[in-house]
Amino acid sequence: MSSVKKQDIAVHQWKELKLVCFRVLCPGDEYVVEIPKATFLLAERMDEIKHVSNPKHMYGAFVVENESAN
Repeated sequence: MSSVKKQDIAVHQWKELKLVCFRVLCPGDEYVVEIPKATFLLAERMDEIKHVSNPKHMYGAFVVENESAN
C-alpha cells in the first residue's frame, strides 16, 4: 500500500512582507542538526522582532548550492 502526502497550497497577497532569519551554512549532512538550532534561536528572540503578525508561524527557505564569499 502506498501513502500519499497531501499538501495544502494557498496564495496570499500582501503589500509588503519582510523576513527575519538566521543563515545556516554547514556541510550538507549537518543541516539536519543545525536548522533546528537556528529555528530555536529565532523563536527565543521573537520578542525582538517588531510587527510579527503571527508568532506561531515560521517559514523556512533555502537555496541549494549557494556559497558565500564571507
